[in-house]
Amino acid sequence: MTESLLRSGPQAMSELARPFGISLPGAKKHIAVLEAAGLVSCAKKGRENICSVNPAALQSAAEWFAFQSKFWNASFDRLEKLLQRR
Repeated sequence: MTESLLRSGPQAMSELARPFGISLPGAKKHIAVLEAAGLVSCAKKGRENICSVNPAALQSAAEWFAFQSKFWNASFDRLEKLLQRR
């Protein structure tokens, strides 16, 4: 959901926290994980931390998830067939 919030452009961290009903320090911890992964970047602007999305990193993540999804779906399909034979 954070990515969809950032789709319209950079947002203040406080704005990103609001829809989730979590504290600003809690939101900062979550956003720090996204920042460490390179999915978002944040910069101090006055008293606010402004976050923006990194589209290239999100595209890479989407491609990785798509690959993993195909792999695991095929594995689960094989497992299902095996279990049905028993």
